[in-house]
Amino acid sequence: MTAFDPSMDPQRTEGALTEREQAVRDFFVNEYMKDFDAYRACIRMGFLANFAVDQAKLFMNDGYVLRKISFLTRAASEPSDEDRAEMLANLRWLAHNGSTSSRAAATKLYMEAKGYIAKSGDGEEARTAQLIDALKEFATSAPS
Repeated sequence: MTAFDPSMDPQRTEGALTEREQAVRDFFVNEYMKDFDAYRACIRMGFLANFAVDQAKLFMNDGYVLRKISFLTRAASEPSDEDRAEMLANLRWLAHNGSTSSRAAATKLYMEAKGYIAKSGDGEEARTAQLIDALKEFATSAPS
């Protein structure tokens, strides 16, 4: 993913930021990304508790801040090849060395990630599909 460039954003509506204004916003975003808590990010930046609530609201309504958080969140949600390899190695280790329940879950996730078995959904659609399949099986095996 490319670097964040606020000047190239077509949704930008505010005026250009000075270098200092951008640095303060970047500092806030870096602190915010630690725990996704705007108030605590402001406290870590050095704001007094009385002012941190209002400042957090201002930051969270700032276009630059929101776009940068969105950019960083998208970048974090796309793991690199190295991250994927490490995750698979961790799953493999857990499948051999974890507790009984974690071994079962890790083995299933590892096999899904490698494509050995189909991924199972955990949403409403998956449960509905499972119910429909079970009813079809019952209908074909039930005596007439």
